[in-house]
Amino acid sequence: MLSMALLHYPLSSAFSFHAAALPSTNYQPSFTMLKYVVVERGMCIKASIQTQSGDVIVRQCANYNPPLWKDDFIQSLHNEFRGETYRRRFSQLKEQVQTLLKEESDSLEQLELIDALQKLGISYHFESEIKNILQRISNKSLKEDRKKNSLYATSLEFRLLRQHQFDIYEVKYLNEFIKSSKDELKVEMVEHALKLPLHWRIERLEARWSIDIYERIGTLNPILLEIAKLDFNMVQSIYQEDLKYASSWWRDTELGEKMSFARDQLMENFYWTVGIGFEPELSYFRRMGTKIVTLITMIDDVYDVYGTLDELKLFTTAIQRWDIGAMDQLPEYLKQCFFTLYNSINEIAYEALINHGVDVMQYLKKVWGDLCKSYLIESNWHHSGYKPTLEEYMNNAWISVAGPLMLVHSYIFVSAQISKHELERLTKYEDTIRWSSTIMRLANDLLTPLDEQNIGDVPKSIQCYMNETGTSEKNARVYIKHMVDELWKKLNEYDDEKLVSSQPFVKMPKNLARISQCMYQYGEGDTLDHNKTKESVINKDDAVRSNGNVEPVKIIIRNSEC
Repeated sequence: MLSMALLHYPLSSAFSFHAAALPSTNYQPSFTMLKYVVVERGMCIKASIQTQSGDVIVRQCANYNPPLWKDDFIQSLHNEFRGETYRRRFSQLKEQVQTLLKEESDSLEQLELIDALQKLGISYHFESEIKNILQRISNKSLKEDRKKNSLYATSLEFRLLRQHQFDIYEVKYLNEFIKSSKDELKVEMVEHALKLPLHWRIERLEARWSIDIYERIGTLNPILLEIAKLDFNMVQSIYQEDLKYASSWWRDTELGEKMSFARDQLMENFYWTVGIGFEPELSYFRRMGTKIVTLITMIDDVYDVYGTLDELKLFTTAIQRWDIGAMDQLPEYLKQCFFTLYNSINEIAYEALINHGVDVMQYLKKVWGDLCKSYLIESNWHHSGYKPTLEEYMNNAWISVAGPLMLVHSYIFVSAQISKHELERLTKYEDTIRWSSTIMRLANDLLTPLDEQNIGDVPKSIQCYMNETGTSEKNARVYIKHMVDELWKKLNEYDDEKLVSSQPFVKMPKNLARISQCMYQYGEGDTLDHNKTKESVINKDDAVRSNGNVEPVKIIIRNSEC
């Protein structure tokens, strides 16, 4: 679902490298990549290389597909919705929606309006107005109103209040309404409305789907539909430029060619950042975040697929030392990998120092060191054939899924003021970081049947539980899904602003869990191998298929004066 909306309707720019981002060193290594068996990407099972000493090393390769979109196609993306005409029209529509929010006096009508704004993906433009309305409804005594309200109104009220973290306990009210109702369809609708995991959905994708639905229903205020389409297209034009930037960076690293055993999936990596932070003002986050997710993917494949255990130990030590001199001990392909990571992370630390006056390097080194240590633990398990207990596995797996690392970087990318105190808390991986990362891990574990495990995979949570209990795979999956449900309960009850003060970041731990559920919904979401995911990406009317262009939502500007 994520891929469909963002690929069907546009998405994008130039990489600028700051030499000052690196420590003072004139070291400029040259890389001579060792030759290995040449095989077409996606077909490699094993490859062998000959070292300078004459030794032959047999390596594994995974069956990864070629990249979904090439750089030349990404650079050709175009979206017209960046002009002043559209900005003026958007401002006019925004004022009209603000007027609607003020004019609606009936609680149900206000709730329906808020619901439509959320589903259409434009509620972020009206956060203060929505908060004030919901606060008033929450404070108001609605005991009598609930008795006379329809089941639909009550369920809508409960869902919106809970989404905005107001304490609402609806079970007793539901029992009263459901017991008194003779309409099975209404009961089913209310239960669906309350149980529908909207908190598992990606807001931008839900918006694209809702635009189509509301347009087909034909009853929505045309002002809302027009502003939703305009917002979607204008934000999408920003995504295009973000993606172009990331693609230029990836092309310039040449790692896609030099490390052809690894996944080359820039587009999918970019989706992760949109899921975590979709707002138009978060361009820097998406651009830098795509770099981080791409580096994670590349290094993950080094540990899972290509590297020997001795090489992985050397690489882990080099990461922990964070010293350019440590590169001398690495094989050639890992020198290039380390050098790109080293430059990229130092650039991030440099920009944080210049822009915020805070040295974040120690925190970045910690999360990368923790990630690579967790990778090495799994590699040791794989090479030794060790079967961890579920507890052993989970204690390592929520780190090896890279969620904590992604969130720490996200905080640095989006915060107007970076706090060392908050970075200390984040890098100690407090509960919300662990919970969201654990959901990410379990969602990944649930996606692949046991007989379709990839090369280099260690036993997943499902196998660990099966090994401990002797239960079936079906029962183990039920148990793991229950773990996910319980983690979501904890996340939903958590005060988003308790962890940090940075407003753009407070939603990101939950958003990480949401994008995980979405990317792993149908199959190997991070490689888009599964047929359903492929269809959701490209099989949509006039998308890429008809003319090679990604097209925006069709829209008519109603006000000729703009």
